[in-house]
Amino acid sequence: MASILCIVGWSGSGKTILIERLLQVFRGRGVRVATVKHHPKATELDTPGKDTDRHLKAGAERVVLLCPGGFGLFGRTEEEVPLGTLVARHLGEYDLVLAEGFKGGPYPKVEVYRREVSSPPLAETERGILAVVSDTPLSLDLPCFGLEEVEALADFIQGRLLRGGGGISLLVNGEVVPLNPFVQRLLQRLTEAMVTPLRGCEDAREVVIHWRKG
Repeated sequence: MASILCIVGWSGSGKTILIERLLQVFRGRGVRVATVKHHPKATELDTPGKDTDRHLKAGAERVVLLCPGGFGLFGRTEEEVPLGTLVARHLGEYDLVLAEGFKGGPYPKVEVYRREVSSPPLAETERGILAVVSDTPLSLDLPCFGLEEVEALADFIQGRLLRGGGGISLLVNGEVVPLNPFVQRLLQRLTEAMVTPLRGCEDAREVVIHWRKG
């Protein structure tokens, strides 16, 4: 599954700007990156009255809008889908997912902090913050980067999150199942042993298996 990094910070701190800059750097390095934006309130996903919106309201669980140069995926759920489940279902092919928000989640985080914010840095109270990007010196026991040190920050992220390059993930009934290192290695070796002898699969780099009970 893709590595997940949450970009967190108080409103107006510059999270989106940092993500834009990181995307430019990672793209230049050949790293495949997807992004997720968290919105705390329910909102209209589509333009009311458009065909795709009508499909959703008529009962479609997923609607794909496909056009030359791109596509959009729309869906409705009873509850907010966990970030890990969303990534495993739809973004697993990427190297890294940059998620804007999700400061209360269990994933690694980088905080953006500006001196004009009256509140203290989230890193003083929130767990899982790996580093802080700021326009002012901070007394924190964490790596701190200036707002313009995007290349150095990208080096740090790659060193912490993108070293392995491989892995295996398991979804059961649409939910991510946590796997300890032993089970990960076991499933990976079993899958490789079963798949690579098949004709045309000798150089398999990614394997997706969907199993559904009849």
